[in-house]
Amino acid sequence: MNVRTTEATFLLPTAKWDANQRTHSHIPVHGTFVTEAHIVMRTAQNRYFNVTVDALTDNEAYPGVWLGWSGVTASCSMRKTRDPLWTKPVRIHESRNCDEITIKTDYTSTTMLTREFNITVIKLAVYDHISGPTRRLDMEISLRVPEAALMAQPHGIIGQGWDGTGKPRKGKTDTYPKEGSITTSAMAEGAIEGVPTDYQISSPYETRYKYSRFDAVPRKSALDMAKRAYTTVVRAIAGSGERKMAL
Repeated sequence: MNVRTTEATFLLPTAKWDANQRTHSHIPVHGTFVTEAHIVMRTAQNRYFNVTVDALTDNEAYPGVWLGWSGVTASCSMRKTRDPLWTKPVRIHESRNCDEITIKTDYTSTTMLTREFNITVIKLAVYDHISGPTRRLDMEISLRVPEAALMAQPHGIIGQGWDGTGKPRKGKTDTYPKEGSITTSAMAEGAIEGVPTDYQISSPYETRYKYSRFDAVPRKSALDMAKRAYTTVVRAIAGSGERKMAL
């Protein structure tokens, strides 16, 4: 997953409530939000399934009114090439498939299901907005298989958290003041390998960067687990067939 971040200024959120309404702080934050997400997924048939979610794209039918599922496009390539076989928008409550990988949309979210990952991108408003983008993207990523079964050990700013230790990584964070304003600067230093600029890419669907493992050779442990799972499925099917024949 590649993302674009955009500078924004907004008021620091507060957890205090007054008469069932959230109170607003008076501390401006000069920071960034994710406004575009570009996901590249490779299928079992060696096709590339590219998905873009753009927080700032309005729906053509409702100009000026933002909807969570606006700005979602998907493309499925021909086998063993990145040339698209088709490119289509994904509208509300629609789903599209590229081989075994599925994308589906809801009112504010777009979810992608691969063999290994569940990826959800959620479009939200920038609350207490002062300047910059008025909408942002949040992401949720979870594993669908045991970490040891991943074909390649993940990397990237988020992916390297699955490093096999089972322990969280702790890096630099910003300290927010009680008065005045703040310009954010923390970029996970100390929790990531190298420096933040090592993770910059040149185009939305680029998969090459300093630590990329997108084209890594599958790990033997993952291949062994996949083979055992396949054998179990075959035996289950054979056993099921035998029982049906017996009936």
